[in-house]
Amino acid sequence: MRPVHIVSFVLSLLAAPALADPERLIRQIEQSGAHAYQDERHVVEVDGCTLRTRRWVKRGEDWVLWTSLDLNMLHLDLYDFSDGEGGTAQHMGQPGTPDTGVVIFGALEGTLFEHKMHRDRARTTLKSEEDHFIQKKAAVAMLHQGPGAIEKAAAFSVAYQLYQANHCRLMG
Repeated sequence: MRPVHIVSFVLSLLAAPALADPERLIRQIEQSGAHAYQDERHVVEVDGCTLRTRRWVKRGEDWVLWTSLDLNMLHLDLYDFSDGEGGTAQHMGQPGTPDTGVVIFGALEGTLFEHKMHRDRARTTLKSEEDHFIQKKAAVAMLHQGPGAIEKAAAFSVAYQLYQANHCRLMG
């Protein structure tokens, strides 16, 4: 082995724990999962191996909780947007007006997750828990639009996969 390769190998081993630092990855997941553009707000939180997403939509002067998900990261993978030439990406970006970034969560075979959605889309406020209904789903998209949306989708997918592999699946 040439000296340059040995040094690169040792540096990569030393850097690996920093890349897999759970607190750093959680911050990256939450920061890149959070997004605000025009009349929508999206927040992402990580608690152990549960990923929580909340999406609010502005109706009149009020912000209404539109959808929410509590996802078990052990039962979830990101959709692979392959380029057809052997490359892979777990996010998709569409430049335009506005830019759009997409990450799709897919439940592992034999599992579904619950997607809580606002029942009455014409109302501007929630009166009770019955204002939501639950759908069982095998896939759902996290879609952001506006400045930084594509970069956030890319950062989210990398941090999510590292955290899931090193802290959820490894710990089982």
